[in-house]
Amino acid sequence: MKPQASSSYLVKYREIIIAVALFLVFDISVLMLNFYTSFQIDQDAIAINLSGRQRYVSQRVARTLLELEAAQAVGKPYNPATLEELANGAGIFQRSMAAFREGGVVPGGDGKPVRLEAIDSPRGQALQTQAEALWNPYFALLQPLISKSAFSPEQLAAALAYIQANNLKLLAVANDFVTETQAIGASRASRLRMIQTIGILLSLLNFAYTVFASLRHLFENDRKVEAAQQETAEILGTVKEGLFLLDADFKVGSQFSKSLTNMLGRKIEAGSDFRALLGTMVPEATYALACDYMDLLFGERVKENLIGDLNPLTVLEVAIAGERRFLTFQFNRVMAEGKISHLLVTVFDVTVQVNLEQELVEARKKAKAEIEIMLDLLKINPATLNLFLKSAEQALLEVNDHLREAGGDMDYRRTVNTIFRKIHTLKGDAAALGLEMFETLAQQFESLLSGLRERGSVSGDDLLALPFPLEEFLQRVSMVRT
Repeated sequence: MKPQASSSYLVKYREIIIAVALFLVFDISVLMLNFYTSFQIDQDAIAINLSGRQRYVSQRVARTLLELEAAQAVGKPYNPATLEELANGAGIFQRSMAAFREGGVVPGGDGKPVRLEAIDSPRGQALQTQAEALWNPYFALLQPLISKSAFSPEQLAAALAYIQANNLKLLAVANDFVTETQAIGASRASRLRMIQTIGILLSLLNFAYTVFASLRHLFENDRKVEAAQQETAEILGTVKEGLFLLDADFKVGSQFSKSLTNMLGRKIEAGSDFRALLGTMVPEATYALACDYMDLLFGERVKENLIGDLNPLTVLEVAIAGERRFLTFQFNRVMAEGKISHLLVTVFDVTVQVNLEQELVEARKKAKAEIEIMLDLLKINPATLNLFLKSAEQALLEVNDHLREAGGDMDYRRTVNTIFRKIHTLKGDAAALGLEMFETLAQQFESLLSGLRERGSVSGDDLLALPFPLEEFLQRVSMVRT
């Protein structure tokens, strides 16, 4: 009798069993894909950070060579810290470049070893080849300088001559390599978003099918009612979305998903007034609109599919445990004997999707701004533009020389005033040509210098903030020239 009864149950409840099995398959599949893609995104983040470090390290190595040259010019002994910095920078660049080619373990930004996967995109490999073609001869010239033995002035001059001739090329390739790693990471982030969206849709379809099958079996007998309730309880304990029912008095039903409490960050009790809970989460205006929308859904004459766009809780920003989250409340009618008995409320945590969408919007704005800048450049006579770029680069390099020479008992205020005049002249030239990007950069640099000029005294530490906007200015000039 027992095997026959079990077989009968399998036949009767095969739809529910299949639905639960599909739900588990969907859930596990999406979870595994999310885990794998998230791992890939973590690797992409490491690649982006280390590719950016490559660009920075290349410039640090060039700067240490200039410091060694300056010490040589005045007959001072070489600073051991400068030599150590040169060796460390060259070593990190060399190891990281090899890891980008074949994969491997390299020091991370905090000095701890991290695993770096090889760049496998065609463009990334091409840029890697270009970087190696520029770096390998440079690294060979650096060997006498970073070895323990003494080096000659000719060896230092050879390394300096090479980097002065190829620094902009190396910097341009490094910039392109950073852009490529960012593009790879963005592609995988988009893939993760697509996987999550498909998983949610499949889970919703599977859940709807399960609920439909359970409701049909409820009218057959008490045993099927109990079985259906058990299945529903298991689903609500497993599903990641927040689910609950509202009656006509806006009271929360006795059954709701286990994840709802964590999702809302508030204790949920059966029979509690959902409006009171909602009032603690949204502004007063949104609260009034939400109540009106729920009243409409309980109206018999209003078609549900015609008022879906009126839902004011499509994307709701809430603070849960000090963390900003975005939730979506979806309302669907529950019909019983041709009448509306409840509203099924589904709560989705769409924080990841919203953040990615915001990042995408910012990226599009940036791309649009860069396109507009390039269109503005096309309006300028090429010879005039080239003359401006040369003069701008020369002025910025002179500013860099002033900053590098700062030290000792020199008059820092005089240095600030000299740099201010050069930047002010550069801003005027940019404004005269209609180059808003360079005018804006110069204005920001000038504002920083104005703050220093207004101080009672200026020290060497006050100048430490100036290399950053200077480097950005030089990069923009290099980008436009390229």
